Formats: sequence, structure tokens, C-alpha cells
Amino acid sequence: MGFNKKQHLEQNIKALQVAFELDLEKRLANDTEKEILKQYSGFGGLKFVLNPATHEEDIKHWTKSDQVYFENTLRLYDLIRSHSINDATYRRLTNSIKNSVLTAFYTPPEIPQAIAKVIQDQEIPYRNFLDPSAGTGNFLESFKRSDNISATAFEKDLLTGKILSHLYPSANIKTQGFETIEEKHNNHFDIISSNIPFGDISVFDLSYIRNKDSAKIQASKNIHNYFFLKGLDTLKEGGLLAFITSQGVLDSQKNEPIREAMMQQAHLVSAIRLPNNLFTDYAGTEAGSDLIILQKDSQKKKNSPTEYLFTQSNKTSLKPMNALFENDEGQIIFTKQELGTDLYGKPSIIYTHEDGIPGIANDMRSVLLSDFDNNYKPELLQTPSVRTSIQPKPTIPSQPIEPSDAKTTPTQTVKKAPSPLISNNKTSNSTVQLSIFDVLTEDTPVIPKPTKSIKSSKKTKQRKRSSASKVYTPKDFPKDLFSFNYPTSSKDQSSVVVPQISFEPAPFEGDVLDHYREECLVIQNEQPGYLKNVSKEEQTATFVPLEVGHLQRQKIMAYIDIRETYINLYNTEAETREPAPKEREKLNQLYDDFVKRYGNLNTADNIKFIKTDAAGNEIPYLERAVNGVFRKADIFDKPVTFSVSSLESSTPKEALASSLNVHAKVDLDYMSELC
Repeated sequence: MGFNKKQHLEQNIKALQVAFELDLEKRLANDTEKEILKQYSGFGGLKFVLNPATHEEDIKHWTKSDQVYFENTLRLYDLIRSHSINDATYRRLTNSIKNSVLTAFYTPPEIPQAIAKVIQDQEIPYRNFLDPSAGTGNFLESFKRSDNISATAFEKDLLTGKILSHLYPSANIKTQGFETIEEKHNNHFDIISSNIPFGDISVFDLSYIRNKDSAKIQASKNIHNYFFLKGLDTLKEGGLLAFITSQGVLDSQKNEPIREAMMQQAHLVSAIRLPNNLFTDYAGTEAGSDLIILQKDSQKKKNSPTEYLFTQSNKTSLKPMNALFENDEGQIIFTKQELGTDLYGKPSIIYTHEDGIPGIANDMRSVLLSDFDNNYKPELLQTPSVRTSIQPKPTIPSQPIEPSDAKTTPTQTVKKAPSPLISNNKTSNSTVQLSIFDVLTEDTPVIPKPTKSIKSSKKTKQRKRSSASKVYTPKDFPKDLFSFNYPTSSKDQSSVVVPQISFEPAPFEGDVLDHYREECLVIQNEQPGYLKNVSKEEQTATFVPLEVGHLQRQKIMAYIDIRETYINLYNTEAETREPAPKEREKLNQLYDDFVKRYGNLNTADNIKFIKTDAAGNEIPYLERAVNGVFRKADIFDKPVTFSVSSLESSTPKEALASSLNVHAKVDLDYMSELC
């Protein structure tokens, strides 16, 4: 089956139309719509979209061979224009299409399925998955096998990111480059897998550009090299990185420092050369590519003979080739090889597989099974050094995740390695990073008494500073960790109405306010949750409900009321430069009620969940400690966005100064009120 450009363009248009409609109606895609969205394949190989297609007369600028696509391309740009808020948005979306023409070649789904199946057959437990260049989500689909998997995906292309968000509403989709990932995600992911971008494209990451490590400086100049080293940064000890990449990563002699940097902190599990016809039917290009799988071990001592070959690249009669493939042709997937030219017109050996994608996937899986049997090291997940250097998230004791389709035969030893992320070891002394799910599992509110003295020992101060440096974020922990826990007394039970609540992610129905951002706590339909995939420009976001007990639900909602009232009061007074007594009275009432029921905002139990709120940075400052007792901040009594002393002016001169300060003009009515 050849690559049908017209068919791919038509499928893209239909998928985008569905995505725009879902945005407009703020709802989730149904099964039929998801099938249409899955047909989206990006614009790699569709170079004709670079031609002007704004008006009918633009066809004169098209070559005769491309004019057959003009009508559909005109429809594409009309569709985007009709769903753009303004000209700037339209330009951003169309530029996104044009920038992806040479790079957006998505992987046939059978390939990531085969990779994921091999890993799952090893019974390797994993909880946090990352795809740093997700495309339409074929790797995400393969690895996110259950709701227990917390998946994060980066996709820089704006339209592809939109498709991805609608296909996987429960995943953390970030429509931005992988270089924007935060440092808090270092040593975090169990598995990272993707078909990464390639080319001499520089990446703006100051931590690499200004790094003392020459390999990282070099990696910042080539995006495929960058993805490997940055991926290893975010991978946890013992975790797996599986990337499909261009052959240049392994063949280029200039990349030897990059390969050496990989081998300094990881073991080589597998390196497979894939045939040139891998992307022919799915993306319309014949590009040589490799699959490289690494297992992180930052305490690695030395390289194996195979890993030494991996770092070397030798000149051949045609072009440089990685020594590993020169030494072992069994790591190359093909049924036929012939002399041809690569993408750059240079002489090269072209490998093809005459059985197409199914044959490629089957042969690749066989090689992977052998490589995992020989090279995967399950003990890296259990070493004491790892437990002390990594900060696993706490979990309620549970059994390790085991794939239901894993099989064990008398002649096969199944590798099992319980992940530190789901360890049952209650005596671990590892420093933990909490999430909202860890701090909202107790229904009975505990109100700690305020300390009587603000004096503390040096050790206590150090402990407090350490605690304050923790980062709390609401993550996708398994849903079965939580259930509704209602009061046990008959009196309490009679007063509780059990809500019928859906815990599936859904489009956010409210306005995306200025202070809303990723992982911001919100309320929708009397249900607390947090936001993902926030787009202020398009006023869209995904609402992820929180599965918490009844009292925790009430507590979160009470907190959100305080936050929204405070922000509204602050902004109103900042804009009008006048007091807002009704809002201030409301803030006082909400705060007093909260403290009466749950204790001060800054008590240990409360501050934990407040820090999970991405929009709650200012809320702890609504209280201040005076001699060890929490007191209300100034905003509860008076405006803090402007000086109120000017409102007490009694002379015309002071009133004039106040008028100029507040209104930037001479406001006689305002001055009369003051005098």
C-alpha cells in the first residue's frame, strides 16, 4: 500500500474539524469521533501545504502536479481560519503546519505496540510514563495500558497537540517542546519512549547551553542528541528509555561523545537498525532509523564489549557506520539490502523488509526478547543506593502491577523486579514527595494547636526549611487508592447524601481565568478536581475529578472559595483603587468558617494540600505568625493594593494629591468626598 497524499490530507481535515467542534462544545470525544481523530497523521510529506492557499486565485502559484491537492488545502486553511480567535492565532496554527512538513513522520502503531509488549512480557512494573515527542499518541496508546499509569506527553505542534488532548484526556498533555520540562521531573519516569525528532536543530535549554559538560553543550546543537541526554536526566534509576531515532545518532563519528555520555550513565539493552521502508506507507518517506533502548544506572562502573562497540563509528567504503552493526548483522531488521542513496543523496546501503510493517514488528520483537534476556538488569530497581538517591512517591501498600497477558513457561525465566515506586517497604527512610492524593486520605480533620513559641532549635529550623522546599502536585495515582469514607455514626450517616459522581476527565465548563494553570484546583458541578491541558488563548482545559472522601471534598471546596474570594478582592481593589467592603466581609466569613472546621491555613495538614494547588501560592500568606499564634493578614482589614491613608485626607492639598495618585487626574467629586 503506497502513501496516498490526498487521503491523508482529507483524514487530517476531518480530524481537525472534530477537534475544533469538541473545543467549541467543551465535551469529550465519543468512540466514533475518536476513530476519526486517530486517522490524523500530521503533515509530514505533504509539502504542497507550503504553497499559498488563501484565495481561489492562489492556484496559479501551484505546480501542475500539486494542483490536485489545492481544493482540499484551501478547505484546510479555511477551517483553521474559521476556528481562530484572531489573526495571531491563525498565523500560529498555520505556521505550526508548515514547520512540521519536514519532521512530522509518525510511527506505525505496530512498532510501539511490539516494544511495549516485550517490556510488559518481562513483568517490569512501571507507573510513570513519558513520551517527549508524542505525535498522535501511538506510544502513549501502547504504554498506558491501565488507569494505574500516569502518562505525560509533550507535542510541540499545536494542531497535533490538540488532537492528542482529545484522544487522551486523562494524560498530562503539554503542547510545547520537551526542553520546557521542569527540573522537578528529573529521576521521575519509569519508562520514556518515543519516535524523537531529528536534524541539526538547536534546542534552547540554558541548563545544557551553559553546562560544563561538553557532551551536553554539543547535545543542545542537535535535537536528537538532546533528547537522549535530557531523557536520561528525567529517567529514574533502573528505568528504561526506548527511542526510535535517525541513524545519525549511532553512525556519526561526531556523535561519539554523545554515545559515550549515554554509556556513562546507562546500560545498553538493545540497539536495532530498522529498515528504510518502515515509514513508507504511514508517512510517505524512506528514512533509515534505529531503535535504541537504555537502562539508567548512574553508578555504572564500566562498559561491556558490546557497549564499547556502541560508542564507536567506523568509516566504510560508503559512509561511517556504527561498529555494533558492522560486528553483528543480526541487529539489523531486513529481508533485502541494496546499494542506494540516503535522504541527503549520499551512497548508502538501503535495507527493506518485504513483509511490510507486520514483518518488521515481528522480527523486531524477536530481537528485543533476546536482547532483554541478555542485557536487562532487574536488580537496578532494588539496589539500596537507588533507594537513598531517588525520592519515590509514597503509596498505599499494594501488589506489584503484573500484565494480565504475561506468560511463564518451564523453559522461560520471567524477570520480576518490584519498582521502588510501588514498594511495600514501610521502613524506608527515603525523602518523599507528596501529592494531593497523599494528603487527602484522612476524613477526620485534625486541628493542630498553634505553637506557643516561634523559637526553635537549629535542627528544627533545618527540618522546616527542608520541608518547605518540597514540591507538591496532584498526579494520576491509581483510582483504587481512594474511596468515599463517610462518618460511621447513624446520626452522621443520615445527614450525608452520597453524591453520584463520575471520576472520568471531562472538558472544563467554566471560564479559564487568568490565575488558572496546569494542576490548579477547581470546582465543577459541585465536584473538586484539577485542570490539565490549560489553554488560556483558546479558553479550554481538561477537568480531572479528585476521588476523595466526603469531608475532604468539603474541605477542598471551602479552600477554593477562600482562594477565589481573595483573588477577586485583590484584583478588584487593584483595578478600581477603591475598597470592596462586601468582598472583604465575605473573605473574613469564609476564612473564619474554614479555621473553625479545619484549623489555620498554615497548619501541617492544611499546608500540604494547599501546596498541591498551582494557583494557591499566595494563600499561606493570608496568615502571619505572631508569637507562635496565627493571625489574619492585613487584607482582611483594609486594601493592600493602594495606600488607604490618602482616603483620610482633610485638606484640599491632600485630597488633590490623593486624586492624582488614585485616578491620575483631578476628580472633584472624589476630592469632595475626602474633604
